[in-house]
Amino acid sequence: MNITNPAIYLSQQEIVDALILQLNKDFELTDNLFIVSNYATTYIELLSQIRHFIKTCNPEKLASILYRVDVSEQSFLKNFGLMVDGKEENEALARQIIFRELYKVLLRKDVLRANTNT
Repeated sequence: MNITNPAIYLSQQEIVDALILQLNKDFELTDNLFIVSNYATTYIELLSQIRHFIKTCNPEKLASILYRVDVSEQSFLKNFGLMVDGKEENEALARQIIFRELYKVLLRKDVLRANTNT
C-alpha cells in the first residue's frame, strides 16, 4: 500500500477518526492530544500540531515517539541533520508521521475487511 495523496483518505470521517485515535494512542506518553476542529482541514491541523511537538520536545522523547509510530531509522536520519530549527524539515518529519499512522489505519481497515469476507 502506497499513500501518495493522503487527502483522498482524509476526506472520509471514519478514516480521520481512526487516524486521530491512532495518533493519540502512539503519543499517549506525551502530554499531547490531537484534535481537529474541521474535517476539511484535518491534514493541515495535524501537520501543525505534530510540527509543534517536534519543535518543542526533547530528542529522547522524539526518538521514543518515532519508534512507537514506526518511522524508519533511515527516514529519521534523512531529516535529523536538518531538524535543528527549520520549519521545512520539521514539516517533512511531521508528514512522515502522518503517513505512517495513516498507513497503519488503512492496513488495519483492509485486514478487518478481508477477515469479514472470509
